[in-house]
Amino acid sequence: MAEDTPLLNRKSSSSDSQINNSRLYLAVFSAVLGNFNFGYSLVYSSPVLPKFKSPDADPRLRMDTEQAAWFGSIYSLGAAAGGLGAMRLT
Repeated sequence: MAEDTPLLNRKSSSSDSQINNSRLYLAVFSAVLGNFNFGYSLVYSSPVLPKFKSPDADPRLRMDTEQAAWFGSIYSLGAAAGGLGAMRLT
C-alpha cells in the first residue's frame, strides 16, 4: 500500500456516508453478555444458600454448612473453568 493511500475510503455522497455499525454492536453485546454471565455465575450461590440451609427447604435440597460451602466454592470454580473454555472457543 502506498503512503498516500487513505486508510478509510470516505465517499462524498450523503447516502454512502452512513456507516453500518450493526456488527460492531453485536460484537460488543456478545462480549458484555459473556462478562455478565460469568459475574452472575460467581455470585449465584450467595442468595440461594440461606434458602438451602433453612428448615423449610425441600429435604432433597437441604444442605448443612459444609455442603453449602462446597456448593458455593465448586460452583465458582466451575464458572472459572467455563469462562476459560468460553475464551478458548471465542
